[in-house]
Amino acid sequence: MWASQPAPSQPQPLIQELHWNRETVQVGIANDQLVVRTGQVGAAAVDLSRYDYVREAYAVPARLTGGSESLALLLHLRSSSQRDLLLIFDPAGRLVHEELLERESGRRAPRVGLGVAGGSADRQEILVHRGTLLRFVSVER
Repeated sequence: MWASQPAPSQPQPLIQELHWNRETVQVGIANDQLVVRTGQVGAAAVDLSRYDYVREAYAVPARLTGGSESLALLLHLRSSSQRDLLLIFDPAGRLVHEELLERESGRRAPRVGLGVAGGSADRQEILVHRGTLLRFVSVER
């Protein structure tokens, strides 16, 4: 899943074979835009022009509210920037959370990871591992 910022207008695929809300989702980069597309949601775009190029992308669907799935993307930016970008999309494909995370540096820095905790039918949490574990949950209002 390695990628660099491409010049073509067609999205360069970042993630293969990902399913979100029972549909295949395409995640790619074109013209400094992250494009997330499914048949049901259509296309959502996030401007990446202010960030370093993307080296790796991790994705995981999660049932944050116990209903339809949200989608979390963790973009591993250029190594020397020591940053990762976390994006969370709601089930309708709207970007609801964007956070730039500082990465630990040095030879013993852990690999970045993205996962989900909780049963598949229950409310789940998005987990981001960067040396310390970050948990993202939906807060009912």
